[in-house]
Amino acid sequence: MTQKLKNRVVEISFLLFLFFIIILIIVMPYFTGYQRVINVAKDSYVSEHTPNANHGSEQYLLVGKYGDGTVYTYYYFNISSHSSEWKKAWIHVIYYYGTNLIDIGVNHTYNNWEETTITWHNRPESIKYKGHILCDGFDFRIPVDLDEIIDGGLSICLYGKQEGEEGYIQGYSKEGASYDSQMAWIELTYAGYDPDTSWIVMGVLILVVSIIGLIVLALLISRHSKPIRVKPKHKHITLPPDFNWDENADAIHKKIAPAAQMNPIEMMARYYPKSVPTLEKEINHYITLKLEYGRTFIYVNGKRFVQCIRLVLNIQKNEIPLYDEIESIDEAAEVYQNHIYQNRIVRGLMAAPVPDQSHNITPEQEFWGHCSNLQAWVENNYDTRILMSNISFPLLRELSKAGDPVARRVYKEEIALRLESGYRSVVQYILAQGYLGEFSSDEFETMLDSTDLIQKLSSDLKVLSSLLNSCIRKFPTLIEKIIIQVLNLPSSENILLSMIRRDISYSQLPGFIKDYSMLRISQFLINMKNILESYLKKVDENKQESILNCVKAINEQLSKYEKIYHLSKKRSYLDRSPIFQKPIIKNLPLEQFETDKVKAKTFKAKYKISSRCRFCGKMIPKDKDFCEWCGHKKSDDDDRGDFFPFLFIFKPPGGGGSMKAVALVHSKEKAL
Repeated sequence: MTQKLKNRVVEISFLLFLFFIIILIIVMPYFTGYQRVINVAKDSYVSEHTPNANHGSEQYLLVGKYGDGTVYTYYYFNISSHSSEWKKAWIHVIYYYGTNLIDIGVNHTYNNWEETTITWHNRPESIKYKGHILCDGFDFRIPVDLDEIIDGGLSICLYGKQEGEEGYIQGYSKEGASYDSQMAWIELTYAGYDPDTSWIVMGVLILVVSIIGLIVLALLISRHSKPIRVKPKHKHITLPPDFNWDENADAIHKKIAPAAQMNPIEMMARYYPKSVPTLEKEINHYITLKLEYGRTFIYVNGKRFVQCIRLVLNIQKNEIPLYDEIESIDEAAEVYQNHIYQNRIVRGLMAAPVPDQSHNITPEQEFWGHCSNLQAWVENNYDTRILMSNISFPLLRELSKAGDPVARRVYKEEIALRLESGYRSVVQYILAQGYLGEFSSDEFETMLDSTDLIQKLSSDLKVLSSLLNSCIRKFPTLIEKIIIQVLNLPSSENILLSMIRRDISYSQLPGFIKDYSMLRISQFLINMKNILESYLKKVDENKQESILNCVKAINEQLSKYEKIYHLSKKRSYLDRSPIFQKPIIKNLPLEQFETDKVKAKTFKAKYKISSRCRFCGKMIPKDKDFCEWCGHKKSDDDDRGDFFPFLFIFKPPGGGGSMKAVALVHSKEKAL
């Protein structure tokens, strides 16, 4: 292909790309549609306790059991001024306070009622049952069908589904609302272009297309007005016969010095990126180890996963009794933390020599040492105690994704067993890396009932608090069970107070995460308060005093949050973020709109991963660009630089057996 033809292909590809972008800009608004929001026209509640009283001018609306009688709330929406060609409609109702979890029912009613005259005796009759909603204080959505619109209006009734159920919820009426987001509204979604803004979009689009067309035309004219200069493939230099090499030595040295200063590994990686590995060992059908450029890499299902580095424990014979109770390599490394050293066969900070230590292990010896360790790990059914937790768990997860049946079977079991062990560094690593999210609510509830996990971690308050915070964030339906288990602990008051008085850096969070986090924490404290108050009569006097102290701390914390953030602004902030505009559970539209998982992932991706090494799990200081423990850079996405701290001389005798009879080889002796 000639150079002229190549240029023509590039130009045509560029034009086709611009054409595709323009078509996409034109078509996308049609498929996404547009929305219209209509506030409630009439709202009121009726009370069984005062059957002849009208509450249409009240500033609050109530649902449930209030006072000595049942309370219903009625809403009427007038949409006669809008087109009936909408494709989807939702009613949004907000309640900011609740005394208990109430099962709310929704009925479709007649429209012939007035806000100033409706009472318990003349309330409209229900004509269609729409469903029920479990409301815990947040706003919720109610779907609307086209056949439910009568004379351009829609009327619904909210009531407590369980007759006689204690508790009520409270929200603002249209008379008492300070903002539109505090009252109820109906949202209509239409297909096609928004008639109010379509002419602006088309005008901007025409202007952009015109500018792009002029730029392309100018490029084509300038391209064809100049002759194409094709550079020769090879540049031949002819030296004169009397060329003096001695006089020009400095100039020649400056040109070849950069290449001469490269080490052999860098030259191999630069000029021979696909070279054949020096050594290769297949551990099983899914794991393969390869020695490339003097470094050992782990391949999972044919894809490079991680680079190994060595970790040597130099234990004297008289110190062996210190390790009799060791159950895992993590515990052994913790005991030996004053003597651990790492030696990578690469340049850099971690390759610095350690005094009084011998570095006489060749890359080939190191490769076979890694093979021996992984072989022992596989033969013991992926027992995570044999390897460091920051390599065993990521590797086990990758094997599970690759389809290894043994890894899939033991993956969650290993996480549960290491959590149950209660070892601090391992538990913190599992929580920090999000392995708790691998369990469903039912699985984690079974773990709580069968392992006494809360009781076993009660000796370390910091670890237990971290576990509880993660559990409450990932398993909100288990809050009551977790709090009750904590109340049975001797130090329950200190644990609960540490959870209640936790603080967030409000000024350092972005807009929608800041408001959503404050609202979620406030709602969690309200639920905890209700659980503690319901449990108050079931305990002795000592526990009652602890519970009352916790309730007092909750009230103080809620007052603090109320000054910082007004809960009624939640809906306006959620509208600004497209993350929260699509319901996660489409087939269950009456369920509460849950976005905890989306919010948690967004928050973690922006604020936690940037300061924590995503390979070894250690914290990276803000002023550092690399992890001082494993050497991985923050911005290094090249798979050649990825590696884990990987143990070298640590395996059960003969490749099997328990961890109580561990063979540790002196590093000054021959390792293999």
